[in-house]
Amino acid sequence: EFPNGTLQIESQFRIAATDFRREKYEDSLARLEPLARMDVRPALSDRIRHLMYESWVQMDKIPQLVERIKKKGGYKDRTPDDNYQLMWALAALGRHQEALSLAEEGLNKFYDVELTPKILLVEGYCYDKINRPAEALAAYQSVIDRFPGSAYTAQALHLLALNNVRAKRWQELVTHVNHFWRGLSEDIKREYPDVEFWITEGHLSLGNFELAKKRYQQ
Repeated sequence: EFPNGTLQIESQFRIAATDFRREKYEDSLARLEPLARMDVRPALSDRIRHLMYESWVQMDKIPQLVERIKKKGGYKDRTPDDNYQLMWALAALGRHQEALSLAEEGLNKFYDVELTPKILLVEGYCYDKINRPAEALAAYQSVIDRFPGSAYTAQALHLLALNNVRAKRWQELVTHVNHFWRGLSEDIKREYPDVEFWITEGHLSLGNFELAKKRYQQ
């Protein structure tokens, strides 16, 4: 099917993805932008758009990415993924209140097994940044409770542990965080080695020297 058939579009997308992996972000965008204007099936359209946004981020053009997404209209005019990417970009630019407004709207209006935990993580990050630790902890805990055993839970526990380390809440770290951390697979835990270190540091700070020594030796 060509020149504008599904197979041709898919092949162009795969070349763009290869360019992205090779850090040829401008080449990737040059292939993706014409594809984004074509009428393609929704699943492929989402993949094209997501890779475009990732290319903008890697090129350090986050402000331009924000403006590009905003040109699509208001919240209802954009796809859920558009709104998530906008939320993430605003958070990265330090525009935390704007990102939180989008997060609240997204969490109230739809549920998605992939996007909802991502939104909650951005929400927690933004609350952390504006010094509202209770709301940040609640967002991270929501991910842990609603998406148990997932990579999103590992990321939430990583942020929750960091929050506890900063506040020197050592007991919370070695009990609450450690309880959920033990329930994750080893493959997932390997992605966040800092959590193991912080839990051990928590035991050391609480005077559990033998336990801390044993953990350090493992």
